[in-house]
Amino acid sequence: MKINSYTILILVFFISPFVDSFTGYIVLSGISDEAFLGSPSQLLRLLIMFLSLFFIKEKARVITILIFAIYFIGIELFGFLILHNNVKGLFTGLVYSQKIIYAICVFFIFDSYAYTERRKDTLIKLYIYSALIYATLIIIPKILGIGYHTYDENTFGTKGFFASNNGLGLYLGTASLVCIYYLANIKSTIRLQIYYFLILISLVLIGSKTSILFSAISLLAFLYYKKMYVKTTIIVLGIIGIFLYFNQLITIFSTIFDVIIFRYNVNTFSQFILSMRDNYITNAIYHYSNEGALVLRNIFGTGLFMSFRNPGEINLIYDTLETDLFDLFFAYGIIGALVYIYIIMNSIVFSFVRKQIYLLLIWILVAGHSIMAGHVLFNGLSIISAIMVYVIIIKVDKFKNVVVGTTTNVY
Repeated sequence: MKINSYTILILVFFISPFVDSFTGYIVLSGISDEAFLGSPSQLLRLLIMFLSLFFIKEKARVITILIFAIYFIGIELFGFLILHNNVKGLFTGLVYSQKIIYAICVFFIFDSYAYTERRKDTLIKLYIYSALIYATLIIIPKILGIGYHTYDENTFGTKGFFASNNGLGLYLGTASLVCIYYLANIKSTIRLQIYYFLILISLVLIGSKTSILFSAISLLAFLYYKKMYVKTTIIVLGIIGIFLYFNQLITIFSTIFDVIIFRYNVNTFSQFILSMRDNYITNAIYHYSNEGALVLRNIFGTGLFMSFRNPGEINLIYDTLETDLFDLFFAYGIIGALVYIYIIMNSIVFSFVRKQIYLLLIWILVAGHSIMAGHVLFNGLSIISAIMVYVIIIKVDKFKNVVVGTTTNVY
């Protein structure tokens, strides 16, 4: 088989769902710990990263990857040799750093592949088909009564055999919105609309705050881009259905929102929205020190393993703060945070100037999730969603029939 950039797309979109599900099973069944080193998902993405280097032809891009790789490895080695001397911590930091390198490689592959309108069209379809595979791997276990709950046992919400419900919610939610973009601006078919509703159903089944938010916004967007007679028909049928099955619907929605309602009742509004991440950030700032040997950490950081911690506070239990902006700042200093902010703002300005309001909405949802809830930059699944939306935005002028923001040229 001839290996080329399309092979990498197959690995990213069609092989990853099954490998992620297998990894999730290993973790959720207790065979191995969460985020264990050398997981099938990590190995697959490491393979994708190395294969990508052979198909990135622009020398400037290869140099960019090497600069980031040297920077991340250098910071992690500095933290290991000078500060914490923890071998497992060194490898943990390198694994998390590798996720950012992976994201850069995948972006360059996507961007290079989509150099014609047909290829951009193919890239978006591959993303939608990939989301359909993930959706199927949630729906089928639910039907069969197997798989794992999103939260505690006996609560609504299922994630099949996947470990990360946050990554799933973002990936499928973003894919559902991109699917509407594709249907409304490029090509509409009954088959793709069926795919969209299967993705939407899987979103609802996950039952997390992220998935419920994305499913609601996605359904509203779907109705918005429908012609008036279709909107009216769907709304009327919906109202009739509510009257006929009111009691059953109340029971279903109460079950769906049981975890969300419980968390809202026991927390303040900010704690509910941020899932207690505001407390994590406050605690991180309290422990953060830039004195002595840590004087330069404001600029360069001390690596992902150390993050906000100080040498005497290091232990073997490591986790991110689940907010990508602060994780980047504490790990890679103001340099890492500024690069992150630049990418977010660049995409916002780009889509706003070109009046791509719908794409701007999707990007704000993805970027907002990254800042407020994390699970994007350091998640091999959801980072693909962010890269896809970013690529669509920077390539949007190449689409000949795009009329996003109006109801012209819609199905």
